Amino acid sequence: MAGLKRALWTHALIDLARGVVMATTGCSAETAWAVLVHTSQHTNIKLHTIARLVVDAAEGSEPPAVVREALHAAFTDYEAGVSPSGDTDDRTPDDRRPSPPATGPGA
Repeated sequence: MAGLKRALWTHALIDLARGVVMATTGCSAETAWAVLVHTSQHTNIKLHTIARLVVDAAEGSEPPAVVREALHAAFTDYEAGVSPSGDTDDRTPDDRRPSPPATGPGA
């Protein structure tokens, strides 16, 4: 039962970190996931630990330099049109930004 509770907590933490990445960069949920995974793989730090560091940073803590640098590299690739997974993205940075929410009747 403890394993299930930990798994649920870890999943929620990772989702929260994805939200932080999305809010910080304006990227999609898929890109946020790729940024977190890229950072985990390139720092050899477990994904749930990266998620905790991202959430802590949103609350004012400073993540370790290696994590900051890996996150920065993933974001830089995203802005350059290369997804954190290594795939190229033909869209311009403006095209990758989310559209403003629709307003008015029927929106």
